[in-house]
Amino acid sequence: MATQAQEDHVHQLKSRYDGLKSQTERTNFESQWQQIGEVVSPRKIDFVGVRTPGEKRMNQVYDPTGITANELLAAGLHGMATNPAMKWFSLRLVAAKIFNQDGSTTDINQIPPIQRWLAHVEEVMWQRVYQPGTNFTTALHETYLDLGAFGTAIMFVGQRDDGGLLFESRPLSECVIDENVDGKVDTVFRKTTYTVRQLIQMERQEGWKVSDKVRDLFRDQKYDETVVVIHAVYPRSDRDPKKKNRENMPFASCYFEHDSGHLLSESGFPEFPYLVARWSKYAGEKYGRGPGMTALPDIRMLQAMSLTYIKTVQKNADPPIALSSDGLLGQVRTIPGGVTYFRGNPSEGMMQFPTSVQGLGHMAEFMEQVRNRIRNCFFVDVLQMVGDAEMTATEVMQRTAERMRLLGPLVGRLESELLGPMVDRIFGILMRMKLLPEPPKEIQGQEFTVEYVSPVATAQK
Repeated sequence: MATQAQEDHVHQLKSRYDGLKSQTERTNFESQWQQIGEVVSPRKIDFVGVRTPGEKRMNQVYDPTGITANELLAAGLHGMATNPAMKWFSLRLVAAKIFNQDGSTTDINQIPPIQRWLAHVEEVMWQRVYQPGTNFTTALHETYLDLGAFGTAIMFVGQRDDGGLLFESRPLSECVIDENVDGKVDTVFRKTTYTVRQLIQMERQEGWKVSDKVRDLFRDQKYDETVVVIHAVYPRSDRDPKKKNRENMPFASCYFEHDSGHLLSESGFPEFPYLVARWSKYAGEKYGRGPGMTALPDIRMLQAMSLTYIKTVQKNADPPIALSSDGLLGQVRTIPGGVTYFRGNPSEGMMQFPTSVQGLGHMAEFMEQVRNRIRNCFFVDVLQMVGDAEMTATEVMQRTAERMRLLGPLVGRLESELLGPMVDRIFGILMRMKLLPEPPKEIQGQEFTVEYVSPVATAQK
């Protein structure tokens, strides 16, 4: 049974979620995300209105250039920044210098036992990340797709029931975020739905405490009724740092029923489990802006031009005709294959409405120019190279490094908001599970931090 203090706290969280969700900034972004989703990522168009499962989501698409360009961008980022065929991260200790007896200093990362330990830690982390069941590759690709289309992407890093790592890409339509004073995202509210049956299962398996309303629905055998649940993760201010239990972890984790404000579960995380990546960000805004927003005008124009082009080709392939009759019946039908009856001399027989293919060549040429502009917005010209099959392995590595240097300024935020915190989160989970080797004696008993070193940063050097 929740205490009065817990109930008050949950209602404060509910009010904060409702406030963040209804902010003008969020509303404005959702309108743009909906337009982008319709022509760039049709699977994710749940920002405005309610979509039913199985509903058609390609109604606005006549030319898939925006979709394929975004998929190429996601594949390119995956191949350059997090290629599973090669080690895409390395570790080093931060602010790590020791003083020698002669007064000189030595970088602790250059001490052989520490180098060996870091290499061993990297190997264990690599194996655990790509272990079957982690969903890492799929979740990361979905995250890159959201990042290119909407400019903001959210990934959750947690643990499975068997203790293994778990990676999940969270839909942007479900999540609202907030920043701290340094502009770093430290608060995420995720809205999801559970059926009554699922909530009862969570009560039995995870120790959740469902509301009386849910129990009544289960008792009435309304197992498939849905309940809106909010997962709130935020910095915990009233904690005792000396205690290591879940109630005193740096980040609080709270599940509650949105309608009733009933507390389902409360725990915590040692690290922030949600990785919120933003492609680029304007000052004063919390959500990012990506290539999808830049290319949106051209993508929408391309859809309109494609529709006109299709109509023109159809009319020339199957032109509308007119037949004489005693009188005009209905409206003039100028669609492909349309038949119009009109008053006139029966001897005139059938006539064909005039159609023209003039200008189709110029339209097709202009449409290709628009397609190229869209591809350039998604950096397809940078990510793709010609003649890959004829290159040696060394040349491929050199070309990849060159492309990383070109994209370095653009993916710098990706490293600081997604890949770096991801490595930190993975290191913390494996360290607490005692799956990493013991630190060498040089750093035992000391506070140390492991830092992520990206291949893009290496290429910049």
